Amino acid sequence: MKSRAICLLLVLCCPATVRAFRQPHSRKAPLGFFDVRTRLPERSTSGVRDEVRAGVAAFCSVTTATVQIRLHPATGRPRHLFTLEGWLTGPSAQSPIEIAKAFLSDHGHLFGLSVSEIAEAAVGDLYRHPDGKTQHLVLQQRCSGLDVFQARVQFAFDAQGRVIHVAGDYYPGLQVVGKVRLSPLEAVQWAAAHCDRARPRGGEVARDRTLRLAVVSPETGVNGEVVFARGPFRDPVAAHLVVMPLGGKGIPAWEMTLHISPTECYHVVVDARDGSLLYRANLYQFAVPSGLVFTEHPDAGPQQVVPFTGDAVASPLGWCHATTTTQGNNVVAREDADANNEDVLGIQPFSADCQFLYSFTNSWADYQTTAPDVNAAVTNLFYFVNWYHDYLYDLGFDEASGNFQLENFGRGGNGGDRVHADAMDGSGFNNSNFLTLVDGDPPGPSGHSRIQMFLFKPSPPLFPIYRDGALDGDVVLHEYTHGLTTRMVGGPSNVLALRALQSVAMAEGWSDFFPCSIFDDPVVAEYVTGNTERGVRHFAYDDHPWLFGAVGNTFAVTEPALPSGGPFATVFLPEEHNDGEIWAAALWALRDALGYARLAESLVVEALRYTPPSPTMLDGRDAILVADTVKFQGVHHGQIWRAFAQRGMGCSAEAEVGPKAALVFQAFDWPPAFGGSFSTGTVVFADDMEGDLSGWTVAYHSSGAGVAFHPTSHRSASLATSWYFGREQSWDYDTNFREWSTLESPPIALPSGAGCLLEFKHWRSAEDGVDWNNAPFYFDPGIVYVRVAGTDEFHQIGFAFHNTSAWETRRIDLSAFAGQTVRVGFYLDTWDSRANDYEGWYIDDVRVIQSSTVNTAPTATRNSWNSYR
Repeated sequence: MKSRAICLLLVLCCPATVRAFRQPHSRKAPLGFFDVRTRLPERSTSGVRDEVRAGVAAFCSVTTATVQIRLHPATGRPRHLFTLEGWLTGPSAQSPIEIAKAFLSDHGHLFGLSVSEIAEAAVGDLYRHPDGKTQHLVLQQRCSGLDVFQARVQFAFDAQGRVIHVAGDYYPGLQVVGKVRLSPLEAVQWAAAHCDRARPRGGEVARDRTLRLAVVSPETGVNGEVVFARGPFRDPVAAHLVVMPLGGKGIPAWEMTLHISPTECYHVVVDARDGSLLYRANLYQFAVPSGLVFTEHPDAGPQQVVPFTGDAVASPLGWCHATTTTQGNNVVAREDADANNEDVLGIQPFSADCQFLYSFTNSWADYQTTAPDVNAAVTNLFYFVNWYHDYLYDLGFDEASGNFQLENFGRGGNGGDRVHADAMDGSGFNNSNFLTLVDGDPPGPSGHSRIQMFLFKPSPPLFPIYRDGALDGDVVLHEYTHGLTTRMVGGPSNVLALRALQSVAMAEGWSDFFPCSIFDDPVVAEYVTGNTERGVRHFAYDDHPWLFGAVGNTFAVTEPALPSGGPFATVFLPEEHNDGEIWAAALWALRDALGYARLAESLVVEALRYTPPSPTMLDGRDAILVADTVKFQGVHHGQIWRAFAQRGMGCSAEAEVGPKAALVFQAFDWPPAFGGSFSTGTVVFADDMEGDLSGWTVAYHSSGAGVAFHPTSHRSASLATSWYFGREQSWDYDTNFREWSTLESPPIALPSGAGCLLEFKHWRSAEDGVDWNNAPFYFDPGIVYVRVAGTDEFHQIGFAFHNTSAWETRRIDLSAFAGQTVRVGFYLDTWDSRANDYEGWYIDDVRVIQSSTVNTAPTATRNSWNSYR
């Protein structure tokens, strides 16, 4: 095809997301998430800081409310703007689009978008809340009729046209660099090569020239979309031009979805100039009529005959309209033992009078055969999915919000996307998953949104028994909740908003919280595990010890996955299910604090509308506060703050922002308005690295090339010197050897009976991995730890994975070590000899400071939940 010059473009084919109940076995694990933007240092935002400060001042001068502004680390512009005291604007009779564009224009110093950029912004989503009180708009940034990748700005308005909140990512002044040199077929060939699991790790990627696909629909539209026949894939392939924002420039690219196997459906973006990989995400998400069903699971009570009529509002056609089998407007359920989805239709129960009454024999557990219970399992899965559809509808997940239905009855959103539910799925064991496509499941390129329930077989210690996942309500609801959160966070047509480290953990946490809350049981998946004390997780959620500070520090890795010869026998990594337990435990605490499960569930669902893309757990907390402001005028703010504060997500808590950000500071204070305070006092230890450094201890295993931590003047946070892991002059650690080093402070006596925090400044550029959460690990972790004097015991307190573009100050809570003498340490390990051409890690200005938290409830508060009915 001809080379073409383009301005701004975006991914807009039909992306989707799939989340898993647990991590697949590493030998069969799909390829990991890849985003080229996480591998480059972020641009300095110093040039826009003065402009943003002026914009903030101007904005605050025209409103009496206290405005909360969260800035995007890459652009320095607001990524979330809201107030808990009212509205951001006054009433308006204009349309939502007119209000939103006027808001961006009136506050140009804040958002930085030009008049033409605002004028060309297009509607991505626009819908009204089912209660009629709010409207929700998503604007997509455009240029010359094309979209910018993941450049979407969310607005919420009340019934009087007042702006409630603004959130999202956008790229002011983006310019496209280069021309399109690949044809659509060449782009598909490159994408297929990047999705080939058989290619050796680190091997050179070569375009698959043997791949030939017939054209179904020739090039159309401004974005040059071409639809190819399915060929070796499971669905046809639609490829179109997009632009990837990268380092302040726009890279012309091709975007498509390749559905490769029952567990691999990759959303891929490749560079249109040379075919290099820019973005890859697997869209699968791992984990009835009258029917005889288990309403929770077989160990919770016997089968019951349940009407399949459904809720009159949520399912006006019932669950089995005009059919004699397990399919209807919300779901089509079948057996899929062959793991081929609909290539060959699996078994479906049939009943001429729609009485699906099949006694469960437990043949899988007793005889390791499934045939006697196929109908019972499919019927039960059909029941769970329909029942939960109706339950969530009442909480606000309706057609306009992006729910899953074949027919939407003119109530908003896109129909054609009922869930395809596969029981006894043959693509694996001891797991389950959910594939979420954009609202409407666009036909062809990506198939259908799908839930896949596996059989469970003995694999001690976690799964010691034979069980069927389709019979465990915890597991089914967990997976379906991925569909809820993926569709609602970022808008129904954006399923890529939960990809950052804390975001994927929050997705797992939401998916645990809802079944636990609904079934009033803090243990998740006790049936498939046979473990009634903790289920599939580490602890029951009503007595969970992991607080916010544990993010990134709970997933233990030991030999052989951990390379031998390092300083520690065990280290800890971020992992979505482990870190998800932290978020689920906070939501359970919220449920306790509010005193009413349905109120908590309602607020959590509503908050998804106000959750910015790539959220941290603190963003999720803020969104719940906004939701309570919108629904209940903020009457529950006191309970909400107390719940999150007790889990370490208090008013002064902090979290890194970025796709691979994991460092957090836990704090337990309430806001001052509710009687809380957090303060720092005596500096217990301080070293600006400018004087005598002999008290610091360095250990290492290296090639002798000078990589180990050492003082340097190349970069410093404040004065002249910092500690540096890397080589002088070449400013990397690429020695063709594995390198590791630790840096430990002198002994520090922490006062007893008081809080303490560690504060340090760091600058990091190190390998951050592609398949970083599957062994072998191809990344270079930075770990912050504590040793207690007199012991060799290692306590990991922080995981530094996020590459910085400048010096950043981070704080970590040390209160758990009060009254002890400790050494604070920093540890970087390349773990292999490859991909070490990064600058390294600098540490400076280390301080340990005494802190104090005081929470005193005011004599009169407005935090009551009596308004909820």
